[in-house]
Amino acid sequence: MQIGYKQESCSKSMISEGGVSRISQFTACTNPNFDAVHRIWNDCVTNSMIPIKVVVPGTETDVEYFAALMTALEGTSINEPCRTAAIAFLLQVIVKKVPKEVLQAQFMRTVQILYTKMLENSEQSEGSPLKYLLSILGVVLRAQPTRVWNSASTRNIVVSVTALCAHDKPWVRTMARRVVRAVLTDPVTAMENGLHAAASGVGMFVQQQLQAALGSKGGDMTTVRYLCLLEGVMHKMPSTLFKQLAETILKSFTIADPMVKCSALQCLYRCLQRQPCDAALSIETNVLLVKALTQLSPPCEDVTVCAYWMQALAEAHVCLTAKDPYRYCCSNSYISSKLFPSA
Repeated sequence: MQIGYKQESCSKSMISEGGVSRISQFTACTNPNFDAVHRIWNDCVTNSMIPIKVVVPGTETDVEYFAALMTALEGTSINEPCRTAAIAFLLQVIVKKVPKEVLQAQFMRTVQILYTKMLENSEQSEGSPLKYLLSILGVVLRAQPTRVWNSASTRNIVVSVTALCAHDKPWVRTMARRVVRAVLTDPVTAMENGLHAAASGVGMFVQQQLQAALGSKGGDMTTVRYLCLLEGVMHKMPSTLFKQLAETILKSFTIADPMVKCSALQCLYRCLQRQPCDAALSIETNVLLVKALTQLSPPCEDVTVCAYWMQALAEAHVCLTAKDPYRYCCSNSYISSKLFPSA
């Protein structure tokens, strides 16, 4: 730039002047739901979106866009991970705008397509397709009425998503946890006791995975990943399963790795923070949990583990107090007899 050269400038953007972006000019897409796509351009997945958006006209409604993109997703090949990711990205943008009635009416076909594509991309080095597919599946599952969860096949879908909570790709693990937590903690589809119909299947699967990981060499990371999931859904497990999971978590505390110990105690702490109902955590199990945590007192030299232990133990006492403050927590003799029976 030359000194003294006065450059003309304009403070108004192309949009404020009524113009359109380069992508909109190329794709003729005017659906405002895809504005987020227009803001990202230099990306492999985004570049794959361009021909897709050319095929799907911009004047269509959200429902028609959804139907067209689902058809396009169904036709993708296992050798086209970028194209699959691009379509899945557009779908996860538009699926949130589709009415629940449509998602309910097209539930079986939608889930079948999504599940097939998830299986095809579960071992791909590119994690984007799986991440976006999980995001779509989460929205579709949340839109379903309670009666849909009476089907074992629907409940098994959530169990399959749970398996991805130990995936190698961090974003896949994160999205899988979000989907499982969103489904199991949804108050709309909960049963009369406040628990979700799919909770038992998920809990049994996690229990099996934890036991297998604890019994194998090098299973510490798998243990931590499933504990990370449990801290957000364990309070929605049936009482029998809750007790079994708590026993397994306390068993993991005996592993020498401090990371596993901290994860186990953090899992219990965050679970108890959510104040599990009696259908999940009975008073008797709560008392046993307090007793077990007291007996697992870590050495004071291990400051980090000790801090997590104190949090978990304190929250276990808070839960016990909240469940029956008059009968159980106002009586010091009752607590003492449970914690120290020989005293």
